[in-house]
Amino acid sequence: MYHKQDPRHVLKVDNRIPVNDIKEVHSVEFNDISPTINKRGSKSWLVRGEKFYLEYSSVVNEEEFEKSNAKDEYILLLPDKNTNCTIFHNNEVKYVEGYSIAIIQKGYSRIKFSNAGTVILLQSYNDMKGPIINESNYIINDKNVSDFSRLQPPEDIQGIQVYSLDIPKKEGRFGRIFRSTNFTISCLYPWEGPRDTKTLSPHSHYDFEQCSIAVDGRFTHHFRYPWVSDKTKWKEDEHLDLMSPSVTFIPPGVTHTSEATGSGNNEIIDIFSPPRDDFALEEGWVINEDKYFK
Repeated sequence: MYHKQDPRHVLKVDNRIPVNDIKEVHSVEFNDISPTINKRGSKSWLVRGEKFYLEYSSVVNEEEFEKSNAKDEYILLLPDKNTNCTIFHNNEVKYVEGYSIAIIQKGYSRIKFSNAGTVILLQSYNDMKGPIINESNYIINDKNVSDFSRLQPPEDIQGIQVYSLDIPKKEGRFGRIFRSTNFTISCLYPWEGPRDTKTLSPHSHYDFEQCSIAVDGRFTHHFRYPWVSDKTKWKEDEHLDLMSPSVTFIPPGVTHTSEATGSGNNEIIDIFSPPRDDFALEEGWVINEDKYFK
């Protein structure tokens, strides 16, 4: 149930319980796990969802990432304002300032970072590689997660798309939402200090998984599992207190809401793959809708 002040209250709520067994929520706190460290000294953690994988990195000055032959487009997220980079894709070169999102098309690409900072890469399961920290959580596929979106973008999208996250709030629009072929990325506006506990928005998703990345601050994620006919499958409510950087994977059918609890800046980014059609159908919600829905 979305709070009346939450723009999402206009969305059609699907309260159906998924047909198949509901998987358990799981999370990863990156600072609690040893990273992969490359020859330059950058640190990376690789995790996955049902249909994508996410690489969270703390890069050093002059770091370079190279992809020789990506099968699908991928996403570059720069949550820090001071982490700039240059992207090379085929014959195109584009400078990208910090606090931005870039969508890079398939094929060869290289990214060179001007200075140190946090970098998040999102890639489809077609480009999945290991070793993956939470691979054991996906030994059994989640049959409740839907196939890819019915709203497919034009086939003529080329090159590098870059969008600043420095976008002012707009009444009636939820956060800053971006769309690609394989992802919906929802960058929520930060909370300064704890979230008002009278304005939480517990809700569930019938057929898509949610990945929540805490990029700054501290959050308590609240979860409730549905009461199905088989009592042996009932589960206790969960309340996960997590520091950033961390990532939480929420399967279809689990009621959830996130409560910012840190005293300073608290910022979270939600990832959906396959993309969400309901966000796309709300006029003006998807920042780059002119590119993906002609």
